[in-house]
Order: sequence, then C-alpha cells, then structure tokens
Amino acid sequence: MKSGVFALAIKILATPMVLLFNAFSKVYFQRSAQLFRTEPSKLMGLTLKVSAYSGMIYLAYLVFINTIGIYFLEMFYSPDEWPDLSLYLLTISSWVAIRSFVSPVSQIAIVINKNQFSLWMNIGLLLSNFLGVYIGYKNQSFFNALLVFSISASFIYLVFYLTILLYLRKYKA
Repeated sequence: MKSGVFALAIKILATPMVLLFNAFSKVYFQRSAQLFRTEPSKLMGLTLKVSAYSGMIYLAYLVFINTIGIYFLEMFYSPDEWPDLSLYLLTISSWVAIRSFVSPVSQIAIVINKNQFSLWMNIGLLLSNFLGVYIGYKNQSFFNALLVFSISASFIYLVFYLTILLYLRKYKA
C-alpha cells in the first residue's frame, strides 16, 4: 500500500517537472552548444537563467501542491484509500525541487565534454537508493527509506549542479 502511495506522489510531482524539463532542455541544449563554440563566456549566464526559470516555476507548483493542492487531491484520492499522501508529497518535495533546478541544464555535461560529471552523479544516485533501502530495511520503515533517499538524492543533485557551475566559471570572462 505504501509503495502505491509513493508511486502516486511521484506521478503528481514528477510529471509536471518532466514536461517542464522537456520544454527547457531542448532549447537550452541547442543554445548552450552554440555558445560553447562561439562565446563560452556567456554559458554560465545562460545556465543560471534557464535553471532559475525552471526551478522557480516548479517551486511555485510545489508550494501550491503541498498547500492548497492537497485539498484538491483529497477530493479525488480518499485519505482512507491513499493514507499519508500529503506526507509523501512533502517528503519527496526537496528531492524533486532540487532536481527541477538541475534537470534542464544537466545536458551541459555533454556540451562541455564532461560526461564523467554525469557518471559520478548517477553513481551517487545509485548509492543514494541503496542507502535508502538499507535504512528502510534496518528500521523496517518505508517512510525512513524514502526520507533518506530524498535527502541524499537532493544532496547528490546539489553537488552535481555546483560542480557544473564551478566548471563553467572558468569560461566566464
């Protein structure tokens, strides 16, 4: 039952983010590849701008869904049938929020030919999953597993984002 509530929470939070990611990332990828060849000093500004727009739009959605939106959701999803949906939404919100800033600009690793950044991020996310499962199993708590995963995955995305920004800084004029 808890995994079903988690899956619903992921769908509610991740679907709009994926749509937003697709809208921003295609344009960003083309523009960043062009800037990398012609004016790499402008790449940092573009990256910050795209990331900020994407993140702020999604943060507004997160605030809405975790406040007013939960009342709308409870009209469609009975709290008896979907227990703790609001708690699950709130728990994974930090991970999804940071991911919304990073995802649209994650393709920059390909543009700047630093695929190892993406590799390390994915290894970190794999370890984050293992850590969440281990803690959840050890404490016999699905919620603890989810909480540990959300916090550690948020940290991994943040480190990836800061690493990319530090790398782009060397191109800034």
